[in-house]
Amino acid sequence: MIRHIAVFRFKSGTTDDEISSLDRGLATLPGLIPEIRAYKFGRDLRVTEGTWDYTVAADFDNEDGLKIYAGHPDHVLVVETIVKPLVDETVRIQISL
Repeated sequence: MIRHIAVFRFKSGTTDDEISSLDRGLATLPGLIPEIRAYKFGRDLRVTEGTWDYTVAADFDNEDGLKIYAGHPDHVLVVETIVKPLVDETVRIQISL
C-alpha cells in the first residue's frame, strides 16, 4: 500500500469560497478513480505553529494505482482548474504502508 500526501500553501488572498470549491472538486475524485483506496483532505486546524494550509492524503494498492491517479483526466482537471490557481507552494511525499 502506498500513501500519497500533498501539502499546500495558498496564495495570499485565497477566499473561503475558493477553498470550499477545492473541497468539492477533491470530493468527486474517489467516485471517479477506482484506484483510490482511501482519500482524506482538508484545511490545517492551526493547532501548532509552522504548519501549511491544506493537505490531501490518498492511499493506493501500489505504484501503478498512484500513477493512474496522477494522470487521470479528472484528477488533472481538478489540479489545473482549482488547485494551481489557489496554491503558491506544494510539497509531495509518498510512503509505504
